[in-house]
Amino acid sequence: LRVIYPSYKKVTDSNVNFLLKLGDRFQIKLLLDLTENYLLSSTDPELASKLLLSDQYRLVKLQDYCLSALKTTDEFKAVKNSQIFASLSDAIKADLFERHLEIAK
Repeated sequence: LRVIYPSYKKVTDSNVNFLLKLGDRFQIKLLLDLTENYLLSSTDPELASKLLLSDQYRLVKLQDYCLSALKTTDEFKAVKNSQIFASLSDAIKADLFERHLEIAK
């Protein structure tokens, strides 16, 4: 209830996953926006983890940020070789491939 009523608790690394689940489950757009903005400005978690969260919770700004942050082949390899890659949706994998093609030009 504290999320819904104005007594905002800060989003932190330790509660961001819980808040995303809560916001998604109860369709609290404000909470999803707060957590997305936090993830956009934080250095943790790693890029592949952020990409997975953007996929799971349909966070478009975060997804765009993650894709645009990939600038080298080595960065793409790091995402592909991560354990998280298998959990990404086919749509995100296709977006990664398209972004890699843009970089390769």
